[in-house]
This record gives sequence, structure tokens and C-alpha cells, in this order.
Amino acid sequence: MTPAQAIERANRAKALLDNPMYDEAFDLCRLAIIDRIEKCPIADTAVAEDLRKCLKLLRDVKANVAVALNTGKVDAFNIEKEAQAKKNPFRNYFR
Repeated sequence: MTPAQAIERANRAKALLDNPMYDEAFDLCRLAIIDRIEKCPIADTAVAEDLRKCLKLLRDVKANVAVALNTGKVDAFNIEKEAQAKKNPFRNYFR
């Protein structure tokens, strides 16, 4: 993925994370899974384990969106740093 694509992806990730509907949907899914865990019979360990995996996957989705945002921020910073270095009149004198 090119830095420009990573920056565009970061912009989309930021828009998603800043969207209150995303937070609401995330929280509702999380609460629904926790509710099902609480109602799961103790003897039904397979279902409980599957629900625990669902919680982990839900956290992983949010973490992956955050990683996309941070990767784009780093690429944007590096592009800006390179642009400033090119503007420096002394860039070829001290190497």
C-alpha cells in the first residue's frame, strides 16, 4: 500500500471512529454478547467459548481500525518531514 493510500485509509478510519453511530453499534453488540454470556448455562462451555471469541473479535475490529488510523498518521508525518527536508536550503551541504 502506498503512503497516499494509507493516508486515505486513515482518513476513512478516523471518520468511522468519530462517528457516534459506530460507537453505539459497537457498544450494543458488546452488550448483547455479554448478555448472552451471562444467560449461558454453566455446562454449555462450547457456547460460552464461542461468545468469548465473539467479544475478542469485536475488540479486534476496533483495534484494526485504530491501527489503520495510526499507520496513516505516521505516513502523513513522514511525507511532511520529507517535504520540509526538500525545502531546506542546506540539505546537500551537511551529509
